[in-house]
Amino acid sequence: MFTVLPAPQILLSPSGNVSACQGDTITLQTTPGSSGYLWSTGSTNTFIDVTTSGTYTVTVSGTSSSCVASSSASFIFNPLPTIALTANGPTNFCVGDSILMTATGSSGNYQWLRNQIPIPGANSSSFMVKGRGFYQCIITDSNGCSNLSNTLIVRTPCVPPQDPIDKIQVSSDELQLVVFPNPGSGQFTFEVIGDIIPKAFSIIDLSGRELFSETLKEHNNSRRYHFDISNYPSGVHILMVTDEEEKLHRLKLIKLQ
Repeated sequence: MFTVLPAPQILLSPSGNVSACQGDTITLQTTPGSSGYLWSTGSTNTFIDVTTSGTYTVTVSGTSSSCVASSSASFIFNPLPTIALTANGPTNFCVGDSILMTATGSSGNYQWLRNQIPIPGANSSSFMVKGRGFYQCIITDSNGCSNLSNTLIVRTPCVPPQDPIDKIQVSSDELQLVVFPNPGSGQFTFEVIGDIIPKAFSIIDLSGRELFSETLKEHNNSRRYHFDISNYPSGVHILMVTDEEEKLHRLKLIKLQ
């Protein structure tokens, strides 16, 4: 007489064929309660973090028998769309003049930004710029993947700034800073536009209390630096960047709740 033992139950999440974007991390997990787990990556946890395309399989051992069962999920990480901004003339001009900026690269949907803020109605591959600021463009392709362009800086040196708050650069012309998204919920990126190499940065609140600081690696050729202040209080904070000559540069950022 034979006894047929039930195979362990497996429920993968997410399951089936999963589409994501390059740079994403997706946690693939199975229900706990079995005596053993073995993923095709070699992991023996109840979950794995997936960052590359492929098929991932987990084999689960039963708790009361030697029976095993397997299940798989497939992932495709689509490449990010490409985008680059160019201008049809000098980006320094007088009030009343304008230049045409054009986004080239992948096809998709466009959203132009000025000083990290979306410009209403600016959703084509070109945009006529009539005022100073930091200009960027976000492209989103048919896979739902998005990418941020390079930054073009427009100055109007013919007249002084009318409003100090509108003057994005708060230090010398040797270093330009832009932070995005701003406002943001906690994960920010600041980009250095200029020849000076940043050495360290910190986040302080309006009372002068330091919330976060980090020393940057030497010879880092990246012009973008990421930081996470999700666990810190919301409000207006100051990004302070120290360059290799010990000069200090500041930029306001807003952390949302």
